[in-house]
Amino acid sequence: MNRKIKNKIIVIGLILSCTIITAQQNKNDIAIQQKTTLIDVLNTASKHSLDVFKAKRQYGVNYWEFKSFKSSLLPKINFTAQPFTYNSALVERYDSEQNIDVFRQQQTINSYANLSISQNIGATVLIFI
Repeated sequence: MNRKIKNKIIVIGLILSCTIITAQQNKNDIAIQQKTTLIDVLNTASKHSLDVFKAKRQYGVNYWEFKSFKSSLLPKINFTAQPFTYNSALVERYDSEQNIDVFRQQQTINSYANLSISQNIGATVLIFI
């Protein structure tokens, strides 16, 4: 009797697993069979086509080229500076009172700054009629 119960349990388990598998297949078939219109297909193709990708890339390239052109026409300020330069050297000097060459230490401190402003001007064309 114990064996009969085990066989019945196995048969019931197989039947239940088959019904679950077929139910899942029916759900997948329903999901696959969605209706699409011509407009949906054209919209999807226009969003994912290679030409659209190329056009977007070209738009980006042209945008940054124009930004670069506009910025090249803006004024530029250039500032260079050397706050301090220290130089210490022995310099040969002629002492006319004693009629000899004397070496003396010479120390110099210099500073330097430069400010310049420049601007490119776009090409202009004059037409004489």
